[in-house]
Amino acid sequence: MSELLRIAKGLKASYKNARDYTLSQALLEIEKYTDNYEVLNADYNRLYGDIDGKNIEGSEKEFNDLDMKTKDAIVKFLKDEKYCLLTASSFLHKKISWRFVLTNRKASLEDNKTWVQKSIELIDLPEGITFDTAPYGKNQKIRMVGSNKDGENRPLKLVQGDVM
Repeated sequence: MSELLRIAKGLKASYKNARDYTLSQALLEIEKYTDNYEVLNADYNRLYGDIDGKNIEGSEKEFNDLDMKTKDAIVKFLKDEKYCLLTASSFLHKKISWRFVLTNRKASLEDNKTWVQKSIELIDLPEGITFDTAPYGKNQKIRMVGSNKDGENRPLKLVQGDVM
């Protein structure tokens, strides 16, 4: 039996209205739609981290330099782990936004949050950029590749790795 993903349409969509998709169906959804959110299982998911900076001031060059320093800090932190790296950073929105997924490690949402809280001390992020420790609650949804947050044109893009 193939692995199923639960997908909700839109950030405000209820996890109760999410539908199950096979991996091949999910790939079709991310090609066709820009409002896909994966509903995570409370007990078993790929380990991930979400890193953000908001209201970033300065020139576009300064923004891009800070964004690249953030990426470099993540890559250095992950070392030899097998991972996917994604971004939705946007100078227009003044937001630096990165996510990584450790493709060979799985954890419950609670254990993932504990791992992130411990990792805050181990990663050397630029000033004003931090791990988001909020997205690890019950019925958590995370934005999928190619999708935007409601009201923003800031799609999540795969930088490194494979969507599978």
